[in-house]
Amino acid sequence: MIPLLISTVMIAHYPGVDLPDGSILYLTNSSKAVHLITDSKISHLALLLSDSKKHQWVYEATPSRVRRIPLLEYHHELSILNTGRDQPMRLFAMVPTKAYSATQLKRMQGYLSAQLGRRYSVKGYVRKKQAKGIHCAELVSRAVERTGRAQFKQTYAMSPGEVVSQVSKVYNEPTRLRIAAPPSTAERTWCERSWDHWAGLFDLCGWSLKESWSWCW
Repeated sequence: MIPLLISTVMIAHYPGVDLPDGSILYLTNSSKAVHLITDSKISHLALLLSDSKKHQWVYEATPSRVRRIPLLEYHHELSILNTGRDQPMRLFAMVPTKAYSATQLKRMQGYLSAQLGRRYSVKGYVRKKQAKGIHCAELVSRAVERTGRAQFKQTYAMSPGEVVSQVSKVYNEPTRLRIAAPPSTAERTWCERSWDHWAGLFDLCGWSLKESWSWCW
């Protein structure tokens, strides 16, 4: 079982604010399936990078595709997803021990940008064989590899917990970030709430169908 490194420090503001580019974000208790398959509480990984205007973005592979999302919007999504959970998700950040250079960040962002829209798949992890799709641990580990600071074997077969364990030599110990309580439903219209629900459901259903079909080949 992979050890889970968790700092007791709590940050009381939005997750990621003041975190340097190249920081790794990870979640615990976000997926029972990942927990059972990997025997680790760490269930999802993402990377934090800024654009030329200093806007912070979260890059992640999540059903149904690789995407980038504004940091504050990412924070809002986690707040909504945490509603009513028996075991709330927890968010942690790992900061590189040494700031990445402009060249290293450019390489990392170039790789991540090229992956945007790529189909999400766990086929590579389960079969321990390279697949057309990509999962969160594979995306993050390959991006970190582009900096030259770490090398991984068979990134497609790595779990989120394994990636966190291996980058511990070049990243500081994780710090827990606060996931705020979700906004009151009274503050959002029926249309806004319905759109969030059905948009997420359609994405998940679409990915599930494509993922099931890919396993036949």
